[in-house]
Amino acid sequence: MKKISPFLVVLLFVYVIPISGCSQSAKEFSIAGLQKINTKDYTNAVVDFDNAVKLDSTNDTYYYYRGLVKALLKDYKDAILDYSKSLSLKPNEKVNYMRGIAKIETKDYASALDDFNASFDLKKDEPGFYYFRGNCKFHLKNMQGSIEDYDKAIELNKDYAKAYVVRAVAKIDIGQNASACEDLQKAKQLNDDTAEELIKKYCQ
Repeated sequence: MKKISPFLVVLLFVYVIPISGCSQSAKEFSIAGLQKINTKDYTNAVVDFDNAVKLDSTNDTYYYYRGLVKALLKDYKDAILDYSKSLSLKPNEKVNYMRGIAKIETKDYASALDDFNASFDLKKDEPGFYYFRGNCKFHLKNMQGSIEDYDKAIELNKDYAKAYVVRAVAKIDIGQNASACEDLQKAKQLNDDTAEELIKKYCQ
C-alpha cells in the first residue's frame, strides 16, 4: 500500500478542511434568501431557499419563503406547491392565505375560497381578506356573497377603491345599477383608473 505523502496531508489540512468548515447551514441560506427578498433579488433568493430545503427538508418556513418568492416572480403554480408542502409540515393560516392569493392567479377559485376560509381567524380584521374572498365568490357566480365580503372590506377601509369597483360590477350583475353607480362614483373620487369607463357604460 502506498503511503500518503506528507505534502498531500498538508494540502488536505490547508484547503479541504477549511472549505468544509465554511459550508453554509440551512438557516444561513434562509437568512441570505430573506436578505435578497428585501433587495428584490428574487431569482437568487430562490436559489438560497433551494439550498436551505436541500439541507433541511423538514422546515416548513423554508418552503413558505420559497413559495413567497416564486409568487413574486409570478410562478404561481410552483408557489402553490411550496405553500402546500409547508402546510403539510405545519398548519399555518398565513400560508393558507398566501396560497389562496396564488390560486386566484391560477383561476382555481373554489380551492382559493377554501384557503381563505381556513385563514379567517387570522385575517378577519383585514380588508384585503374580504376583498380576495369576495373575488373568489364573484368568479364562482355567488354575487350576493361577494357583495357581502366587499361590504366588509369597505367597512374596514372606506377608501378601498378596488372594492367599490368590484362591488359595483357584482351589483350590476344582479340588476342593482343605481347602487352600483354610486359605488363607481366613489371609486372615481378615489382615483380608480377603471371607474370612469364603467360609469360611461352603465351610468349614463
